[in-house]
Amino acid sequence: AWSFLINCFLTGDSAASGNGNCAYQCSLNNCVVSNNISSGGNGGSAIFLSTANNCLVVANSGDGASISTLNNCTVVRNGFVGIYECKVNNSIVSLLSRLVFADRGFTIVKTG
Repeated sequence: AWSFLINCFLTGDSAASGNGNCAYQCSLNNCVVSNNISSGGNGGSAIFLSTANNCLVVANSGDGASISTLNNCTVVRNGFVGIYECKVNNSIVSLLSRLVFADRGFTIVKTG
């Protein structure tokens, strides 16, 4: 089932097995997704198979976002890669990202 999250904080989620995705098949609007931990499987993603609008995705142990659409988002300081196979519009993401499609306004920033 598709979930809709508006003005939410998703933080401190933990998954010990599997891929450990925090937001799965969601529409996130004006949300902060941070400090989520996945210690098993392939590491998981903070956002997976979802659409995020105006969100901050920071300091998660796995990917920031995978196989998702990001609009006007900032994705930095995540564990594996910033984004993996995402459609990105007018967003800032950390280095080490694999894109499927990026519209104008996409910026890659190097994070320490």
